[in-house]
Amino acid sequence: MSQESRDIHSHKVEEAHSRLENAFNKMMEEIDRDVIRQNYVDMLMCSANCYKDRSSPIEVVHSCAEKCNQKLEKGTNFFQRELDNMEISIAKCAKGCEDIGENQSDSKNPRSQSFIDQENCLIKCVDIHIEQFPALKKRIQESLAK
Repeated sequence: MSQESRDIHSHKVEEAHSRLENAFNKMMEEIDRDVIRQNYVDMLMCSANCYKDRSSPIEVVHSCAEKCNQKLEKGTNFFQRELDNMEISIAKCAKGCEDIGENQSDSKNPRSQSFIDQENCLIKCVDIHIEQFPALKKRIQESLAK
């Protein structure tokens, strides 16, 4: 495989990575704008109302404020688990592509074909995961809205 051909394929992988990053950032911005910010407002307003209570003992006020934080904390934990799972899934897919490249380089396939197959696999991983973002976004939004 010529250097020019390798550069074209590397560029395709870079473009795929950029698409993945842009899609992820767009999803995160939408979740932040549509759900997370409102959750913080709700939590802060709830906590503020707890601290307005001048007649209750401090333990009651702190307990009240902790309850206000629980919804956001549970949602944030779910959110982080979902992102971690997506990251693991992407890494596994990429590792599978590396394995394809290694397995093919041991066979009678020319090294250039192995490189192309590995690059195409990586691009497919990106496409598959970008397609999963709307469902991921919906799960996260539903969890944070509870």
